Parts: sequence; C-alpha cells; structure tokens
Amino acid sequence: MDEALERRAELAAVVEAYGDARRGLGSLLLVRGPAGIGKSTLLDLAAGRADGLRVLRARADELERELPFGVARQLFERLLAAEPELRARVLVDAAQLAGDVLAPGSGSAAMSPAEATHALTWLTANLAAQRPLALVVDDVHWVDDASARWLHHLAGRLDEQPVVLVLAVRDGVAGAADVGALADGARAVELGLAPLTADGVAAVVRSARGADVDDRVCVACAELTEGNPFLVHELLRSLRDLAAITVEDVRGARPAAVARSVGRRLGRLTPAAQRVAETCAVLGDGAELRHAAALAELDVATAASAVDELVETGILRAGAPLGFVHPLVRSATYQRLGAQTAARAHAVAAQLLADESVDPQQVAKHLLLAPPLNEPWVARQLLSAGSAALTGGAATEARSLLARALAEPPPPDLRSAAELALGLAEFRLLDAAAAPRLQHVVDSSDDPRQQAQAASTLAVLRTMQGDLPDVEAIERVADRLGPGDRELALDVRANAVSAGLLQYAAMPEAGRRVEELAAGLTGATPAERRLLGALSYHLIVEGDTSADRCADLAVKALGDGRLVEESGETSAAWQTALGLLITGRHRHADLAIEAGLRRATAHSSETTFAVWSVVGCYGGWLAGRLEQAEAHGRAARRVAEASGMWLPRLATAAYLGRVLIDRDELVDAERLLTEVEDEKHAGTTVYDTVAFTMMLLRAEQRRWGDVVDLGEGVASRVGGARNPGILWRLPAAVAMARLGDRTGARALLEEQRRATERWALPRARALLFHSEGLVLGGRDGIARTEDAVRLLEAAGERLELARALVTLGGLLRSDRQRTAAREVFGRALDVADRCGALRLVSIAEEEIRACGGSVRRRRLTGVEALTPSELRVARMAADGMTNTQIAQALFVTRKTVESQLSATYRKLGVPSRDALTGLLAERAP
Repeated sequence: MDEALERRAELAAVVEAYGDARRGLGSLLLVRGPAGIGKSTLLDLAAGRADGLRVLRARADELERELPFGVARQLFERLLAAEPELRARVLVDAAQLAGDVLAPGSGSAAMSPAEATHALTWLTANLAAQRPLALVVDDVHWVDDASARWLHHLAGRLDEQPVVLVLAVRDGVAGAADVGALADGARAVELGLAPLTADGVAAVVRSARGADVDDRVCVACAELTEGNPFLVHELLRSLRDLAAITVEDVRGARPAAVARSVGRRLGRLTPAAQRVAETCAVLGDGAELRHAAALAELDVATAASAVDELVETGILRAGAPLGFVHPLVRSATYQRLGAQTAARAHAVAAQLLADESVDPQQVAKHLLLAPPLNEPWVARQLLSAGSAALTGGAATEARSLLARALAEPPPPDLRSAAELALGLAEFRLLDAAAAPRLQHVVDSSDDPRQQAQAASTLAVLRTMQGDLPDVEAIERVADRLGPGDRELALDVRANAVSAGLLQYAAMPEAGRRVEELAAGLTGATPAERRLLGALSYHLIVEGDTSADRCADLAVKALGDGRLVEESGETSAAWQTALGLLITGRHRHADLAIEAGLRRATAHSSETTFAVWSVVGCYGGWLAGRLEQAEAHGRAARRVAEASGMWLPRLATAAYLGRVLIDRDELVDAERLLTEVEDEKHAGTTVYDTVAFTMMLLRAEQRRWGDVVDLGEGVASRVGGARNPGILWRLPAAVAMARLGDRTGARALLEEQRRATERWALPRARALLFHSEGLVLGGRDGIARTEDAVRLLEAAGERLELARALVTLGGLLRSDRQRTAAREVFGRALDVADRCGALRLVSIAEEEIRACGGSVRRRRLTGVEALTPSELRVARMAADGMTNTQIAQALFVTRKTVESQLSATYRKLGVPSRDALTGLLAERAP
C-alpha cells in the first residue's frame, strides 16, 4: 500500500521546507488534526526525505508536562552526548548556558527563563550553522511550559537561519498548550490533515484483507471510522480473526471506542503482559524494561516475554526503549487503571526511581501525579527537582515543583529551604507572591543564611520594582550571621545600603552605615568591592568630598572590571559606573560598561543588558558621542519596556531623554519622559534624574515657568544630596533670569558655586560659568562664558563645549560683534557636528546665516548618513565580530544585523565589511 496515501500534498510541503532550509531559509510547519489522523506517520515519512539536514526529534508527553525543558532535552541531549567535538563547537558564547539547561543542577546560580530561552535559541542557531536543521516535535499540545516558551521564541526567528520547525498538534485537547500563535509568522505553514476519502479507506481495507473485499464493506468501514486512519487500522485489527468481513460485522465492531478495542486485545493476553502494559502506561514512553518489570512485580525475563506479546498484539512498538504504538493506545491502557490505582502506581514508580538515584526531575513527574505521601523523601525529591529546574532556567516548572513540596508537607528541617527556593523561583518570574514569601522566610526561618539570602533577594526585587526595601530590617538580618559568613553578611548589607542610597528618606542612615562598613576594606572580595562602590556613590551624592577622592574609591571598587563581572546587575555595580562617569573617569567607566555588556551576553540576561545599555547611554552623552549614546539608549528602551521593571525604565527615560533632546527629537523625548511620570517614586534619586531631564526639555521649549516649578520640586526632595552633579539649580537659575527674577537666579547660582568648590571638578566649574554667563548677559556674560569654554576645551568635554560656544556666539551677536560671533558659531558647528548634536548644529547654522555667513551643505551620504544603530553595528563588524556575535551582544536577531549591514554597505558604497575600518576611522569617537 502507498505509505503516503492521500498525504502527498502535505508530504510535498514538508519536503519543500526541507529544501528551503538547504538554501538557508527557515520555516515553521504546524501539522494539525484529530487523534489518529496520521500526523506521526507524516512526520516519519518526511524524516526519510530530509537529505542533507540534521533531523532531531522529540515527543511531548501528557504525563511529563511538569518536566522542565523535557522536549528541548529530548531534541538535543542525545546528539550532544554522542558528539563531544560538536558539543564543544556549539555550546559557546550566548549558547554556553544551554549546557546547564540540558543538564540542570550543573550551574552555580539560578538562571532566568529568558536566559535559558536565549541560550537554547543560540544553540539551535549554532547547530544550524554547522548543518541545516530540522526540529520535529510530535504531540506538541502536551509540551512543557519551558520548552513552549523557547519554541515561541525560536518560531519568531526562523526566517534568518536554515532551521525547519515541524510541530504536530492534536486538535480539541482540553488543557493543552496554546500553540496557535506559533503559526502567525510570515514563513509559517499550517497543514491540516483531512480524513481519508472513501477510496482511501477502501485502499487500506483491501491492502489488509485482500483485493476482493466487497465495496459495501469498504463503505461501511469509512462511515464507521469517519476516515480516521488509526481507527481504520483498529477496526481491521478487531476483525482479524474473521475469515471474511460483512457489513454487519463492521457495524457491530464499533472500534471508535478505542479503549474497548485495546481492552479486548489486552484481555486475551497473559496477566503478566497486562501488568507490563499498565506499568508502561504509568512510566511513559522511554521506560526501561527493568523498571517496568519492577513496577509490575515481575522478574526481567518474564517481563521481556510479556513485552514480546504486547509487540505482537500491536500494543507496544518494537525495539528499545519501551513505547506504545500510538498515544491513543497508551491513553486507553492508562484509563483501564482508574484514577486511584494510577495515582498509587505513580507513587510506587516514584519510590522505585528514587531508590535507584534516578534524576530527581524524573521522580518528581510521578510525585506530581501521586497523592500526598507525607514522607520526608518525597519533599526532598521535589525540592531537589525544583532547585535543579530553577538552576536550569525553568522557573515556571520550578514553581510548580516547589509549591507541591510545600504542600506535601516537608519535614520541619526542610520547610524554610523549600519556601526560600519557591520564593527565588517566583522572583525569577516577577510573581507578586515572591515578596511576601521571601519576607516570610526572613521572619520565620531559624537559619540565618536562609534569612540572609531571602533578604538580599528581596532588596534587589523591591529596588527593581520601585517598592524600595526597609534598609534597617535587612541590616538586622545580616547581624544574625556568624563570623564564618562574613562575605554573605557584607553582600546583604551591600544590597541594603545600595537600595537606601536611591531613596532620600533612607539616604542619611544608609550613608552612615556604608561609611562604617567600608572602613578599612581593600576590595579583596566581591562583597568588599560592592561596598566600596556603594561608598563611592554615597560620597558623590552627599557632595562633601572631592571628585578625585570619590573617583579613586570607585576605581578600587571596580577592580579592573571584576565588580561588574561578578555582579553586573546589582545596584552597587552600576552605581560605581555612574560614579566614574560623574567624576570624569571615562576610561574606567568604559571598562565597566564593556564588562557589563559582556556579562549580559554571557548570561543571556536582557535585564543586565538593559542596565548597562542605560549606563552606556549616559556615558556616551557625557562624552559627546551622541550616535553611540542613542544606540545604547534605544536598545535599553526596547528591553526595559518589555520587562516592565521600574528602575531600568526610569533610568532609560532620564538618559535617553537627554540624548534625544540634543539629537533634535523633542517629540520623542517628550513622549519618553511623560510615559514614566509617577509620583509613587518621587522620593528617589532616579525620579529626580528624570525630572532634571524634563527641565532640560522645557528649557529647550522655552517653558520657563515649568522649569522653575520642576526645580522647586527637586529642591523640596533632595535634602542632603548636595553634589553639584545634581544640576537642577543651573537650568532653574537661567529660567528665573528669563522670567525677570535675577535675584533668585543669583541665589541659586551661589548655592551651586559653594558645592562646586567642594567638588573641585573642572566640568562642574565650567557648567556653573556657562549658566552664569546666560544669567549675567552682556560683557560680563561674555567673559564668564569664555571662562567656561576654556575649561571645557582643556577637559575635552565636547558636547558641553559645543553648547557653551553656541551661548557665547549668541552673546557676541547681541553685543553687535557679528564677525566674532560668526567665527564662534563656526567652531560650535564643527564641534556639535562631530558630537552628532543635531539640535546644536541646526542652531549654529541658523545663527551663522543670521550673522551674514554661509553654511556648507552637510553630507547626506557616507558615514554621516548612517543611523546610530547602523553605525554601532558597523563598528562592531569592523572590530572583527561576526553577525552572530553582534546579534548576541545586542539581543537582536541575526537578520536585523544583516539588514543593518546591508544598509551600511549601500550608504558607504562598499561591497563588504572588509572596507569598513578605514571609512569609520573618520567618525571614531
């Protein structure tokens, strides 16, 4: 009989997709239909036509939906174990963490779901780069949640790599995974399998029973089975003892009740075969013979004979490991047990596997289907499986396993450990239950280490969410740790004081504590470095210490980048980097930013990427590299908005907003800043960083009253934060002068002068002089602004130099010194152009024309025509990074990189990346 009976069109579609993959084009095929319609048969036929592709297969299992990354592990584990050299080639860079996903428990720290998903996606890409790849998953409606997240992520990136994702899904399954969204992509094809026609059923019947079967019998078979191939075969199997089949025989068989058909076949077998079939249904496909024998209470030899019976009868498929011929047969066999018997069987299976020290996750899948046993070993197995799932990035599954461990319940000595692990899983998922659960561990655990871990995580969670923690309460937890836990105690305190330094109310006490804690520290350990970084940030905000002293502390805390490599997403790490930028140590700050972005790539962490992209945005703005700053900022914005985390969103708005103002994108800046307005966070330093950026925007819009109001709001909140880097007084003073209140303006400038003298940083003095020039006006204003220009030139502060030159030119023009003004505006135009400060460029060009001069037409092609994102990608390519490495570093797809490079080549008029280095040198930052 034709194996592809009435499936030639669908088979051709799969074969065509395989051909596309050989040409570098990926796609998704979603094979749909009811149970028994022939989905698995189609996949088997297609696998035999995948010449040149590496075909990896998996089957999801209804009883294994709580097994994290079960489908992903089926796809990759066997291949990577069998080919060590291939494993070494593909588990690199962003895919390196996939090794921990496939072998949970091997990692040293919990991995987020996003990290695990990102790593598996890059493992797929790396395998496909070696050889076109077909990933074939049957019964995907039963896929575990962790694998489902990865498949959704992968499905959106198939058009850029030679990967065919073939998924078979059964229609109408209650409680099944939602896979419909997978078919939304441009290269997704949905293949719905139709029932066999009457002619098709007749072909099947006559192939099995002979060509002389009566037409009416064939029609009766088609009507009774409704053209379902599996049911046709089951019908024929149930009638195989009859010498000839009549219409009445067919109508009396009613094989649509598959359970009855399977039951009748099992009933004819030996008791041993029946028990083995039922134990295989409990253990699931892939069971080992010795486990089936033990669960059935048989010796291995008897069990092997029983398996032979089951294969001959069409219940089990031939070969090892054990498995049913079809999921419907397994389901029918399982249903024979009844709910209570099945639950008890799963409990026995769990005990059996646990006694053999099988992977705790395999044990746990049975425990989740068993009744609570109230035995210590059960809670230990669930806790071990849940912790391994959390380490492997399957936080959703970890949450289910650990919740069940708590419900078991665990013995008293394990309860706090289980609750802490569950709280950590909920933290990874940003579950609202995380905070109260972790707090409960802090309040109720008898183990100081558990309390400390919970308190430290709670501090990070509440900081990122904007619900800032109780610093004193966290300190009390650290006090309970013994002398042997010095590093953990310092770590907890570092998180506490770093959070305290973000909120004005807690700032005085947090500052006092960090001064005490950091006294005498050398930065020899990770926690010491974090405390030194927090101390540096505290002294910067307080403003009573010189910039050089603060910068030296920050450099010591950085430890040649080790601080960021150890804990790049913590407040102390990025506060240290911000301190380096504020104090003018740009070389060290760049080192920190590069380390932070490397850590994000290595850990596949979008949160870490967002944090360090924000810092990179601010650093680029300060250094006058606005194209680079915009690229950093927009990348951070994309990730921060998707995450919903408070801290990255506000910081992105604050720093990207400044860049957008100088890039002459005021509408986008307005939108960005108004999106994060929230009085809930008004007591934090980050909120006032946003407020200061809004002051700059309102000043550009000449809304002087709003500038003053915003400045008064900041003044009412900052309290002891006296650092001149908190610059609200400068735009507020200029606004007051514009509104006619020169007395108030001079008072603000005098306050700023006193702070600037303590700070002793040339940039701070220059910014003060610039503002004084705007307030004074006339000849005095010209002299003061010239002082600012000299300081900024000497300090290499390009962007602020361009801004001061524009002001100086305006003052000279107002003083009727048109020739001098034109010359200054020309200098301003040159510096602003090199910074990418398009708003200042536009102002300078307009002023030159007003002074009777002419302006050269700016180039619209070449390097200056590149967008910030294109320029960033081009620089990375020129540095020798591959498209894959660039995509991993920027958390974008390889197709996005290829598209941006293509646009770059077109604008630069070059054929490939080989010519980029020389052309980009002219725009080197």
